[in-house]
Amino acid sequence: MDTSFIYDLYVNPIYVHNRTATPQWGFHTNLVGYHNLLYIYEGKGEFACSGKKKQVKAGDLVYFPDGCLQHMETDKKDFLKLYTVNFQTFFPVFENGKWNQKKVLFPFPFVLSLEDEAVKNRFIQLYERLCRLFLTGVSMRRVMLRQTLIEILELACFCQNSGSISYTNRDKANKAVKYMSIHYMEKISLALLAKTAGLSPSHFSAVFKEVTGKPPIEYLISLRIFKAKQLLGDGLLVSDVAEAVGFSDIFYFSRVFKRLEGISPASFRRECRNQNKVF
Repeated sequence: MDTSFIYDLYVNPIYVHNRTATPQWGFHTNLVGYHNLLYIYEGKGEFACSGKKKQVKAGDLVYFPDGCLQHMETDKKDFLKLYTVNFQTFFPVFENGKWNQKKVLFPFPFVLSLEDEAVKNRFIQLYERLCRLFLTGVSMRRVMLRQTLIEILELACFCQNSGSISYTNRDKANKAVKYMSIHYMEKISLALLAKTAGLSPSHFSAVFKEVTGKPPIEYLISLRIFKAKQLLGDGLLVSDVAEAVGFSDIFYFSRVFKRLEGISPASFRRECRNQNKVF
């Protein structure tokens, strides 16, 4: 599943809570007028979404879409403990000279059982942060509140679409990607990248390629060339660009650039100037 749509959403959390159920707690055939995403961290119970019943337990992520009939009750001996967020969301779309709100339908299942302990811990961290931000009530924290909800939704998408890729592996690869994005102009070795992820070089290479689709050094070179295109588009000299993005040899830089882009860096720079392009 492509998760990029998540970042184009407007989201508005209207209720956030860390709930410990009592024997009497529950909702019965409640018509939901918002999206509701819950994470259960203890206990068990029975939920239903528009008549579809499911037994739920610790480690389950539960989604009630806008407009559904909601039923929730806890087990009378093993009480539910859960995080919940009710939120409104839409796509802002500019059509016919004005902004419109497009309804969002999330592709989440009703109940998703999580197995990866790193994912479970991450949901708890994000929901805890969401609760703290919601309870402060400070308007300046609304941006952080929405940002945290976006992270929760993105993680929910990942869990549904991760296949054989574990969250732990994705997290380790992302640490290396973040390091490269900051230090791409410096001398970077496979051993150094593996160290940032806490893995051996061979294990790291396998994990990184599984997550990104590219070997780590190939990813680094692609990143450097991307940065080089930006600088060439700004009019910098080829020799200065090569050094600025981490190539100590201008001839090697030119060969790599032409191999990846099909054009020499000098020709690319010239075309940018002639056509007034911005990269």
